[in-house]
Amino acid sequence: MTEDEKHYRTGNEYRRKGDWQNAINHYLEAVAINPESPAKGALEMLGDILDFYNKDIYNP
Repeated sequence: MTEDEKHYRTGNEYRRKGDWQNAINHYLEAVAINPESPAKGALEMLGDILDFYNKDIYNP
């Protein structure tokens, strides 16, 4: 397993736990090592989720 794959998989583990900050950090590391890493798509997905997320809806 390559270093970028390790970061990508670790990022996935954090994402499943809801720890998005650590997930993003590991995805960024994976993309820095390999710009073609699947972590690039995962980062875009999390970005879309975070852009959509509106705390006011859940915490009136």
